[in-house]
Amino acid sequence: MTRRRVVVEESVSLSLGKYMDHPAALAEVMEAIGALADEPRPASSVPWGQAMCRLHVGPYRVLYEIGEEEIRVRRVDRLR
Repeated sequence: MTRRRVVVEESVSLSLGKYMDHPAALAEVMEAIGALADEPRPASSVPWGQAMCRLHVGPYRVLYEIGEEEIRVRRVDRLR
């Protein structure tokens, strides 16, 4: 499988700042996002609508799109 480039949308980068009080969890999320370059459909990922995938990383949810050459992270939220 071809390694894809991972693109984190600017709005996602800015919103990650609100999770800075949990640096270990934030590091886990960033590691999972980086791993999408090699494995865009890990076991913990499920389809989300027509074009998106949802990945749960602890109490966080990552929504992303898989393209031919890149993975585009659209949103990261903390589940309640």
